[in-house]
This record gives sequence, structure tokens and C-alpha cells, in this order.
Amino acid sequence: MAGNFWQSSHNQQWILDKQDLVRERQHDLAILTEEEYQKIFIFFSSVIQTLGEQLKLRQQVIATATVYFKRFYARNSLKCIDPLLLAPTCIFLASKVEEFGVISNSRLISTCQTVIKNKFGYAYTQEFPYRTNHILECEFYLLENLDCCLIVYQPYRPLLQLVQDIGHEEQLLTLAWRIVNDSLRTDVCLLYPPYQIAIGCLGIACVILQKDQKSWFAELNVDLEKIQEIARYVMNLFELWKTYDEKKEIQALLGDPIVKNTTLKTPLDEDYYLSYDYEISSNSSSKDIKPDSLILPNPENMELNSPASAVDVLPDIELPDDSLADPDLKDHNCIDNIMYVYYGGNGKNTKSYGTGIIIIGSVMSCAAQLLTLFCVLLKKYYKGRKISMMLIVVHIYLTMFLSNLIFMLGVYSTKNSENCLLIAILINIFHHHTAIWIFLYCLYIYKKFCRTWVSVIFKNINWYTLITHLLPPLITITTYYAIPKSFETKKFCFKSMHRGMILNFMIPICVLLILTTIYAISAMIKIENLEVAKLDYHYQSESLQALNTQQTQDLESLKDKKDESISYVDEELQSLKATRNCLKSLCVMQLMFVLNWFITPVALDASHDATELPYLQSTTSMLLNWFVFYKRKTLLPLIDYAVEECSEQEKLDDDLPSSSATEVVSITSSDSIPLLKSDDSATELKEFCCNYDLKDCANDYNNISSQVIGEEYNDTPIIGVLSQETYIISSYFPNATYDSYIAASYVKYLESAGARVVPIWIGQNEDYYRRVVQYTNGLFFPGGGTYFNETGGYGEAATQLYKIALEYNNKGVYYPVWGTCLGMQVLMYAALSGIKDIRVDCNLRNVAVPLDFVEDYKKSRMFRNAPQDIIDILKQQNTTYNLHRYCLTKSVLKENDLLDEWKILTTNKDINGFEFISAMEHKDFPFYGIQFHPEKNQFEFKRNKGFPHTFNSIKVAQYFANFFVNECRKNGNSFSNEVVEADSLIYNFNPKYTGLKSGYYEQLYVFLKEDFERHQMN
Repeated sequence: MAGNFWQSSHNQQWILDKQDLVRERQHDLAILTEEEYQKIFIFFSSVIQTLGEQLKLRQQVIATATVYFKRFYARNSLKCIDPLLLAPTCIFLASKVEEFGVISNSRLISTCQTVIKNKFGYAYTQEFPYRTNHILECEFYLLENLDCCLIVYQPYRPLLQLVQDIGHEEQLLTLAWRIVNDSLRTDVCLLYPPYQIAIGCLGIACVILQKDQKSWFAELNVDLEKIQEIARYVMNLFELWKTYDEKKEIQALLGDPIVKNTTLKTPLDEDYYLSYDYEISSNSSSKDIKPDSLILPNPENMELNSPASAVDVLPDIELPDDSLADPDLKDHNCIDNIMYVYYGGNGKNTKSYGTGIIIIGSVMSCAAQLLTLFCVLLKKYYKGRKISMMLIVVHIYLTMFLSNLIFMLGVYSTKNSENCLLIAILINIFHHHTAIWIFLYCLYIYKKFCRTWVSVIFKNINWYTLITHLLPPLITITTYYAIPKSFETKKFCFKSMHRGMILNFMIPICVLLILTTIYAISAMIKIENLEVAKLDYHYQSESLQALNTQQTQDLESLKDKKDESISYVDEELQSLKATRNCLKSLCVMQLMFVLNWFITPVALDASHDATELPYLQSTTSMLLNWFVFYKRKTLLPLIDYAVEECSEQEKLDDDLPSSSATEVVSITSSDSIPLLKSDDSATELKEFCCNYDLKDCANDYNNISSQVIGEEYNDTPIIGVLSQETYIISSYFPNATYDSYIAASYVKYLESAGARVVPIWIGQNEDYYRRVVQYTNGLFFPGGGTYFNETGGYGEAATQLYKIALEYNNKGVYYPVWGTCLGMQVLMYAALSGIKDIRVDCNLRNVAVPLDFVEDYKKSRMFRNAPQDIIDILKQQNTTYNLHRYCLTKSVLKENDLLDEWKILTTNKDINGFEFISAMEHKDFPFYGIQFHPEKNQFEFKRNKGFPHTFNSIKVAQYFANFFVNECRKNGNSFSNEVVEADSLIYNFNPKYTGLKSGYYEQLYVFLKEDFERHQMN
């Protein structure tokens, strides 16, 4: 139990002295021996334990009930109250205090009857004689004798901490826990603090299990004499058990007059005891109280001035009408006050329909919120969306649901002011959470289109999450400490309408509303500009394309390409429009949410007197939540990646010299090209265009546009290339043994596009692979031949690297990964966490083929900005070289649920007509895979292998190299220092010439384990 034990009533009032305890028991010990007295308490402790187990209570509740039982009789004689009645009463009270929940009266009585009859029939020949009214009366008498000190600190929590400190052992903990349970049958819970009891029981357990912990106990800063006393109490209990035959002895002990209840009178009508609305006309101490109205000690058996038989009486004081004291406490005695704390007022101030209207509105809103959450979490909703976007949206819906759920269940829980305050604070925190998440969603979308200081500060989605989780508690707690009464706890549990509204609501919400509006409008303006730019770019490209194709293609072919281009532009425009609608919906949602938040405390304040404002509050709440449900798709737009790239165009245009910018603009408009005008003064340009083919001009235009649209952070990217086992090249080196290799053609291929290469070793630990990703700007998984399930091999290394790259991209760090042939296959192996190889057999070797593009390939990152002549070459000419015996198919990806994340771009068929995937990419992250080998077009020259070396085959190879290296330029990672960088580059190794061998490679980089150890990037 949380709290300060040393300041608690347990420590200050209920750690008793041995002499005081003996003195209080002297009346009982005059008739019973000490041993008999202990046996009676052992028996009733067993009764409480059995009742608790039958009621399925937690051990904490049972232990608290046992302590209540022992505390009561520490100040009262056994003849005061029948222990058989007090035992279930203690359980009834403990279940409330320990927040287990109030036990049903009928269930408690039936359980007592069953347990007494079946378990303890040897002690009681008759059935359980008491009913609900007896337990309710006894409960208030118990409360009075306990001085309402109900918090009990048990030894269980310190025991767990102590065992953990020793070194957690299940056997030791189990035995010590049982000994703690046994200690409840002794007086140690009345004499010693719980932590000392835990140490004493732990010491006994160590002795029994023969564990030598003397040094550990010696280091404890405790009074070891008290620990030994506790141990003696428990050991004496064990000794007593050896000779105690409960079934034979207990009936005789219970038959003693001291244990019999002589105070129980003939029960009154049970309905009388179920409420406390009876009136005591005067609070004078001279007023007679009927002896059968409460189960009190029999005056015949008690001293006249015994404090146990006294009933405290409130002074007869007339409270003023404006008194802050609760008027329900007027004219009641002490026991009635306790009953008020438990069960509230006497029902004179009944609630109007307003409270019910508010709750009904919350229930209807909760239904909309649950439906929204269910729909959004369906796979079809988050398919294709950014994980960071889904995270924000789910947080918005979840915080709205939690705040409404707490509001619905606890807004009128005013019986306990502390619990009510906690509910009010939690509701306020979740309301702030929702408002801030809505604002940050606008900011997130704004960041996608407007690169400002926001992009620098909020590169990572974790920043959003951290700020949003910290601000609401900070605002709420600050307000609470600045204005302690800023939360209402008397009428309802919510922020107060009269105090703290400016600091707790007005200031932060006004700031959020203003910022949300500013960023949303700025983003919408930017999106509208992008829509215009997209249309303008499309029509300008169409003009140049017409010039490029009018000499080589007929009008029908041009029409087909135009339709395809328009379709792609329409998709992008639809994405932009959806994003604009999302921002509008967010602004409306924020405004409705704040309005409902403001109306709620006003409606709660008026709910007892009128229904107009509760109706308004319920209506706005339902409108808000059903509006969110209706707009659930609108709030999750598919922001196309091209949009994110195009958002950089203005920034890069600003970086260009003004003259260059003018030239680009002049080129993009066909009306401004002098060649198309009748002006004879454009002689030089005419002569230039005669010597420079229009097709090349169009290609140059496409390249310029691609560069302007691109997003380059790093002009000198470094790419990690994964090495692999030497199975297929070991025959090249019969007199040497190497541990891994990389074909030099892959290194040259990347270097030809402007990148540098670092080799990545296989068989390393996770820290090494994390350094690789941290220092490099992209990963390249080359082709070759090896097994994926080798320990410390290519497949295991690729899986670890893929996992880390995925983490980086999930956090908002743009980190590309490329796989060629075997590398593409290992991407799928890594995507399945390295537990399943889904490759299938197919055969296509030593042959170059054209690609079969899927219908919407133009929407892909890989081909969306590809020049048309590159697409035509790939479609029509044998330029993609294949050398593989395994492949991936659409069906195996579908079977393994990979098509939800990966998009197929092109396919081909092997020599048997079996269709396989030849190019693919991840839908959300810059991960790419191709089955063919563009690097061999440029850098492998073995004869009779079918390598294509035509001009166009080199051109497409360069396109793929340039595309991936340009992707890596978007990553800003770098080495810790230049020394580590220089030591890691592949320039530290010399390739070996293997052109004279009968293989496929001209050169190979081969490595030893000593190389692994020398170059660890640290």
C-alpha cells in the first residue's frame, strides 16, 4: 500500500505495547489461560481465512480483516461481541477498505452458513445464527472501536522487496509468504511494524531452507532483538500447533461463558437496519438509547465507565445556513456520521433528470468512440498509411474514449473527496491530451508540406509523443498547486467553473486553437499551391512529350500515354484534396471538442436544478463523437510520397541562383521556346535545336525536374554492402580459405552513381549492426549464393540489419535498403523476422529480358520519375539480366501477409512460363528489391554468359544505380569521425582478379575473420 507508514494511524495508534496488551486482556486471562486464549484466536483466524477463500478474496483483504479482528479484541473482552459475528463483519469492512468491492449481504450470510456448517461443524452444532442487520450494526461498532483507523500496512510488500534484494528465489519467497500468513495468528501484527515482521519471517524461512544469509541480515539497519522476538512468537505458534487438537479442544473453549454472546437481543425487523434515516430528536448525552438498537457491550458484564461501552455524542451546535459543513451531518451522532461517509446523504437532495441526461449523452458518445476505434484499427484502414500518422490518430481516439469513460463512470462519485479529485484530475489530463494530439496532428501534416523550423525540431515522431504525454499532467498539476480548489469535488468530479478556469482552460486552449488554425491554414495554402503546380507540371510535360514523340509515334499511342499520365496526376490530386479535407475536419473537431469541454462544467453545475444545459452538453458531446466516426476516413488521408518530395521544390528553387531558376522556368513552358515562334531573331537557338535532338532535350528536362523535386541532404553518401559466405567462389581459391566475399561489380555499380562503400561483416553482434546503420546512409544486399538459415551467416545478418533499418524509418529517419537477386529474396526472409524462407524454385539463367510492368507502376517511388525512354527500353528491350534458380511470387507473398506492406512493380516468366516478381518496393519505407542484375551490364564481361552491354542496357543500369544512391542522399547519417570513416571504407582492401576463372565475376573482394576484427567501425 502506497503512503508513509511512519505518519499513518497504523504506526501512531496501533503499534501497541506488550504491557498495555496484557492489561487490556486481564479480564479474559482471569478465566482463560494464555494458551487457551491463543487457541481461540487461532481458531477464529482460521474462520476468517476460510470465509475469505470461499468468497474468493485477495490475501490482502483476508490479512486486513484478521488485523481488524485482533485490534478489536486488543481493547475489548471476548464477551463484548461474539467472535463468530465479528469475524464476517471484519471481512465485510476489509473488502471495502482494500477496494475489493462491497460483498453482497446475502452472499456473505450464505457463505457464513455454509462454512460454519461444513468446515466448522465440530465447533458449532447449530447453524450460523446472525443475519444482515446484525453485521451492519456490528460494523459501525467495529468502526467506533477502531477509531476509524482503517488503513493497515501488511508485511507482503516489504517481503517482496527484501527477497528481491537477496536474490529472487521462488522457493524462499513462497515459504516466507506462508510464514507471514501464519504470523497473523499471533500478536506480532499488533506489536511490530510490517517491515520488521517481514524480516523476521524471512529469517525463519532462510533457516528452514538452510540458506546462509547471515551477512545480509547483519547489514540491515534494524533492531535485531525485535526481529528475534518476532521469530520467537512465530516459533511458539508452531510449537503450540504440534499439541493443539482443534476439533477436540475448541468446542470446550467456545462453550466457556466468556466467549458466549450475551448482548444479542431479539432481532428487530430487518428493514429497520437497512437504512439510518431514523431521527434522534436531541443530541443530549442524557438521552436514553435503547439497548437493542445497537450491538453494544452488555452493561451487566462491563464496568459502568468502561470506554468500550461509551458512545460519543456530538455537541448540540446550530450551524449557520452558509456553513461550509455538510448539512447532512447536522443532528447526528458519531455512528451516523460514519454511516454518512460510507453511504452518502439521507436522500433529501435527490438528483434531477439533468444528471441522467449527461450520463446518457456520455454513453451514446462512448458507443461512437468504440465504433471509431474498432474501424480505425481494422487492417484496411491503416493499410498504406504511415505508422506515425496512425499512432497520432489512434492516440486522439484513445484519449477521447478514456476521458469519456472515466467521466461516465466517475463524474458523480462524490462520496470520497480524494477519489473524486483524482477522477477530476484524470479527466482533465486526458482532455488536454486530446486537444494537444489534435494540434500535433495538424503540425505533423504541416511538416509534410512546409519545411521550416518544425522539420528541424520534430524529425522524430518520439518528440511528438514525449511532448504530448508531458504537457497535460504538467498543466493540470501546476494549476492544481497554484489554485488548489480549481477542481470541484462536492457536486461532481470535474474542473470547477468558478475557480482556475483561466489558468487551467482558457490560456492553454486558446493557444492551442490559435496554433491549430495557423498551421492548418498554412498547410492548406501550401497544398493548394502544390495542386496548381501539379497541374501546371503535367500540362508542361505533356507539351514536351508531344514534341518528343510526334516524329516517332502515331497519335493513338500518344493518346494512350496521355491517359496514363492523367490517371497518375489525378491520383496525386486526390491525395492532396484528401489531406486538405483532413485539415478542415481537424479544425472543426478541435473547435467542437473545446466547446463541449467548456459547456460540461456549466452543465454539471446546473444539472441538479435544470435540464437545458445538460441537454446542450449531451448534444454537443454526441455531435462531436459521431462527427468523428463519420469522418474517420477523412482523418486518415493517404498522403502520397510524391507529395512529400514535391514539398521540397520551393526550398531547392530558392537555393538555385536566380538565373538558373529563370532558365528552368523558361524551359518548362513551350510558349517561351523561341523555336516555336515565328520570330526570325532566334537563329542561334534554331541552330542549337537542329544539332541537339529533341528527344535528348526532353530527357534533360526530365532529369532537371527530377533533381528539383528530389530531397538531397548528403552529397557524399556511404552505403553498406553486406558480405556473404564463400560457398560459390571457394573453387576460385583452392589454396586459400576466406570467410566472406563481395563481388567487385556491386561496389563499382554504387561508386558509378557517386557513392562510397563500406563492407558489412557477417557473424557479428547486434551492436556492430547498429553502428553500421547509424554511420551509413543506406544498405545494399547483393546477389550471390548461400543459405539463409546459417548461424552467423548472410540471412541472419540481413535480418538484424533489416530490423534496425525498420526501427529507424518508424522513428522518421529516412533510411533506404536495396536488395538485388538473392538480396531481394533475403528482404522477404528478414521481413518475416528470419523464421521462414518463402522462396520457390524457378529457372532463368544467363538471359536478359524486358520487364512486364503492373498497371499502376507509375505510382511507385522507383519509377514515378523515370524518363519515358527508360520505361520504353525496360518494356521493349532485353536489358535486365537474370541469373537465378529461386524466386518470389505474388502467391507466396499473399500467403505470408506481405502484400499489405510490399507493392509488386514488375514481373517476368522463367523458361517454363512460371511467373515471378522481378521488381518490388515497400509501400511505406524506402526498401526496394529487384530480381535482375543491372550491375552486370556495366562491370561483368565473361563471354558466353549473356551479359548485355548495349548502349540502352548501360543506360537502364545507370538509372537504377542513380535512383538508389539518390535515395541514400536523403539520409543524414555520418561516421563519428573521419578516422573511423576512412578505416571502414572498402578502399582498405584490394579486389582479386578472377577473370581467368570459369565463373561470372571479373573481380572479387575476399575477407578473413582478422579483417572483421580490425574494422569494427569503432
